[in-house]
Amino acid sequence: MHHVPSWGVVGRGYCVDKTRAFCARYGIDYRALMTTGVTASTLVATGDALAIHLVEFARANPQPQPESK
Repeated sequence: MHHVPSWGVVGRGYCVDKTRAFCARYGIDYRALMTTGVTASTLVATGDALAIHLVEFARANPQPQPESK
């Protein structure tokens, strides 16, 4: 999972409490989000500005994928 700076505040990201509230608001399984992730399209479909910001950040800053054995 990405650590995503929010709205230009250096060193701060999305907090657990607000992430849980976001998931409850939009019917997203919090546990699944934290363990396996959800698709970008799921987040964008919420229309939530912070979710869209998260997707845009993730696309602009891809994380290296672990090598499979």
